[in-house]
Amino acid sequence: MDSAGHSEQMQGLRTILTEAVASNASDVHLAADSPIIFRVAGQLVRLEGEPLTSEEVHNLIYQAITSQQREEFEANKELDASYEIPGVGRFRINVHKQQDTVGAAIRSVPIEIPKLRDLDLPLALAEVPHYTHGLVLVTGATGAGKSTTLAAILNEINHERDAHIVTIEDPVEYRHTSDKCLVTHREVGRDTGSFAEALRRALRQDPDVILVGELRDRESMRVAMEAAGTGHLVLSTVHATTAKDTIDRIIESFPGDEQNAVRSHLAQTLRMIVSQVLLRSAVDPQQRLVAAEVLKNTSAARAMIKDNKIHQIPSVIQAGQSQGMNSLSQSLVDLVARNAVTYAEALHHCNDVDELHQLLNPQGRIRAVR
Repeated sequence: MDSAGHSEQMQGLRTILTEAVASNASDVHLAADSPIIFRVAGQLVRLEGEPLTSEEVHNLIYQAITSQQREEFEANKELDASYEIPGVGRFRINVHKQQDTVGAAIRSVPIEIPKLRDLDLPLALAEVPHYTHGLVLVTGATGAGKSTTLAAILNEINHERDAHIVTIEDPVEYRHTSDKCLVTHREVGRDTGSFAEALRRALRQDPDVILVGELRDRESMRVAMEAAGTGHLVLSTVHATTAKDTIDRIIESFPGDEQNAVRSHLAQTLRMIVSQVLLRSAVDPQQRLVAAEVLKNTSAARAMIKDNKIHQIPSVIQAGQSQGMNSLSQSLVDLVARNAVTYAEALHHCNDVDELHQLLNPQGRIRAVR
């Protein structure tokens, strides 16, 4: 897309999204009275050309959704949908209203599913495809790569194990073709009414592995723990930035009189929490690198959860390095030490500045590793 502007913008949504993929954009934003905006390596990039009119945005978005989805959007003023351009990629589309005009945020989902070993994640993640039961949560802010991590885990299970995988997503993002596993994709809104209902039904579908796109409410959290406690491997995401916050969020989603039972159930079913962030590479500004905190549910972690000492979880992580755990600061320090990211980038994403400084600068030499 260039300064030829309006006429090219109206070549259609496929042209825009194809250009986004070629530009390594993670997201595309369409809004009235604004140029088309790509997010590239975490930064918003405004394309040359005239701002889009509300009619142009409306027409572009409506190219990508079905008549049934249009009716749903017009009734609810919100819509999540998927869209695919063969040979280019899949996209997750959020359609919304702003100031009575239509807007959209479109996330690019690559067709090729990455291999787990290529994501440069903590070594503990390599254990997850071999788990046969329990709850594994990948957490982080929107755009932190949670779906990609889970897709890579499922991809390895699909190629290495004999199992039935059921995914429940809103919408389906990465599409897995059955290999050694049978893979069943279910999309909320199209194939099922809700995450919680689909989870309940999944237990009657002879699953071994269940992927839930997001634990977003109390009922889905409850059913996920029940499934994890009855011999199934349950993988999901939670919008939280640390393992401690993830545990707090789950427990606090329940009424006070249920929280002791929830703590006990979570302590028994949880296997691992991975809380990740994406950083700009110091070598290639177009590349994003993962840093992650890892909590494994060891006997020490179980005791902290069950006894309502969640505030001690960071200490459990720091003491658990020999068991495959690491704090976010430890992961960031590894990237800085390898000159993969700058010190400033690590500082921007850390959640414990004192720990980061301690790890980077035991002799007061931070400048040496910038």
